[in-house]
Amino acid sequence: SGESAVERELRELRERRSRAFVDAGAPDRELALFQPGPKFNPRKFDVVADAGTATPSGSSNDDAPGDLQLMARAARARMEKQKAAERFSTQAMRDLEALKRSRVYRRSLLRVQFPDRLILQANFSPIEKVSDVLDLVAAQLKGLGPDAAAPAVPYLYTTPPLRRLDADETLQNLGLVPAALVYLGWEGIDATSAPPFAEYLNESALASVATQSEATADVPVGAPVAGPSESSAAPPRAAQPQVRRPAGDSTGSGGKVPKWFKLG
Repeated sequence: SGESAVERELRELRERRSRAFVDAGAPDRELALFQPGPKFNPRKFDVVADAGTATPSGSSNDDAPGDLQLMARAARARMEKQKAAERFSTQAMRDLEALKRSRVYRRSLLRVQFPDRLILQANFSPIEKVSDVLDLVAAQLKGLGPDAAAPAVPYLYTTPPLRRLDADETLQNLGLVPAALVYLGWEGIDATSAPPFAEYLNESALASVATQSEATADVPVGAPVAGPSESSAAPPRAAQPQVRRPAGDSTGSGGKVPKWFKLG
């Protein structure tokens, strides 16, 4: 059978999203290495205020709504989901509606936390792979292998629940967009036995390490896949955690770069 109008629109939107990633290319890494202070929460990211903008995965929420609010939200979500299911009877129609409501992010802000709590922060394209993140990590080390200074071969995982990240998967497919915290582990070494970063970072990386209790970096702001004229529905926000803007920032501009963020 031939391609339906819905299937054609779905294919075209998927192709448009893929082109947006390719056209954007790899973003500036803006690499930073820092030791978090005792009050620093690596799951919290700063974001430019933007109505309907998705916020980083894995962030915490200190100002959580009450039980009644949560119950009301859940009830509304169930009703909206039921209505949507009634309107869109085929999988293609449901996929199309979900794609129209999604947003495209041309970069992802990642924090990689080492077992000794050292954090590497950098920008990546959503279509870059976990292996690209590991390559950047490896570039900060004195070397890898049995005779190298690094304790073992690194790998990445998220928690909770514990999920080891496939090196061949893209950040987009793993849900690590627009920002996320991931953890680094050493093959065959328990986290409690991992050495301090001074023993495995190379000279250049070691010189750039800063101590920071309140790291700031703007989370990417996405754009609708379908464009404003093609979808009037606002992107879903129910599953998105809270993010905080740095104190004293009333503009939402990403132009300021904190001192710790600059590499020596």
